[in-house]
Amino acid sequence: MSTAQRFEDFSAAPDAPAPVFGASQMAEAYRRGVADGEARANATLRADLLRALQDAARQAQATEELRQSVRRETLDTIYPVLSAVTDLLAAEGTARLLSLLRSEIDRVVLSGATPICRIDAPDAFIALLGQELERAGLDDVQLHPHDRTEIRFHAGRIEIDQPALVAGVRAILSELHDAEES
Repeated sequence: MSTAQRFEDFSAAPDAPAPVFGASQMAEAYRRGVADGEARANATLRADLLRALQDAARQAQATEELRQSVRRETLDTIYPVLSAVTDLLAAEGTARLLSLLRSEIDRVVLSGATPICRIDAPDAFIALLGQELERAGLDDVQLHPHDRTEIRFHAGRIEIDQPALVAGVRAILSELHDAEES
């Protein structure tokens, strides 16, 4: 029996068939690669931009919430103080008005003129003013109780509506305070 042996040459690599691509196919493959790369880059850029915008929106919301919280706390803190100051100014305003009227009464008495005057004022103010007029000897000034203070002369009138002024200040303070709560 004879065996046939076959020896192969393993030193040389087999020749691979050369791929057959034309210039147009190579150009098309290049364009496709560039387009795919641009699409991936654009998708990544859009995703990064979207994340950045979402982060900015969250930061803006947090900043706005902090600003509103600080404003609300500030108004809650100063509202009672401003309200008390308004009350004190209203009381001080009455004292200043009485002082001003006393000075004016003294000036009229010293000038020797006979005043033709009517004063409308709240009852408590009328009592104090009546004492001042008696002290000055001005019997021709007419005093009438009223909820507002008004001084009428023959040449004009002065109206002092202190409750309306205080109510206006309180309305502004309340509006500021209530605007922050809603």
